[in-house]
Amino acid sequence: MESLGMKAFGILNVIVFIISLAKEILLLFLIYKGIKVLNIYIKKNNNVNKNSIGKEKEVDRDSLKDDIDNDTEDK
Repeated sequence: MESLGMKAFGILNVIVFIISLAKEILLLFLIYKGIKVLNIYIKKNNNVNKNSIGKEKEVDRDSLKDDIDNDTEDK
């Protein structure tokens, strides 16, 4: 016959496993989204003139946000 402590330990192990699995899935999702944002940023800034290298370039944040929104709507 199992004691109450062993049942509680088993339940806690299951809860810890579920939380760890959820954490890993969330981490993969955030990495995926970060890569998508970086790809959009790189595509926008890929066509920099050679004369403007070294100069600060202002990023149009609204258009980046629109690109991210449009990219997520494609799915």
